[in-house]
Amino acid sequence: MKALAGPAMMVAMVAAFFIHRSCSSETSPSIEFTNLEFRGADDEKTGSCYELSTVLVANNLFGNASRTWKSPRKDAWTLEIENIEQGFNGPKVVFQRLTFERSDEQVRLVDVEASEGIDTDIKNTIDRLLRAPNGRKSTPVERCKEPGADKYLPERESL
Repeated sequence: MKALAGPAMMVAMVAAFFIHRSCSSETSPSIEFTNLEFRGADDEKTGSCYELSTVLVANNLFGNASRTWKSPRKDAWTLEIENIEQGFNGPKVVFQRLTFERSDEQVRLVDVEASEGIDTDIKNTIDRLLRAPNGRKSTPVERCKEPGADKYLPERESL
């Protein structure tokens, strides 16, 4: 298992670099921001055990869709993802805006806006975003490599 730690860490570092570079418009969050642990949807502020960058890469949010980062205020970033889908009446733009805010040493999702038909409930969106890294057993943050580390678990019904 230790033999995988080196390659897994390298993949995580490459993924973080990829996110930073793929969003390298003139405005994008720093690697320090995207490397913060993504917070779960509970009141106890339990971390998810995954960096924000890991969550975004695991969800393939950097596929063919257009994406733009904007900072609405200090320590906050909004990721807008737009895609064109074929609808019954021709092509239509489908979008989602996810606003993340730094809170201590974590990043939390504070706002979700989206096209009609896409769930904008913050808890449901967090649970949905965590399905991919949980399912892929993505590389956790250091604190979660210790036995008994607290980890936010999405509700079973939403998985």
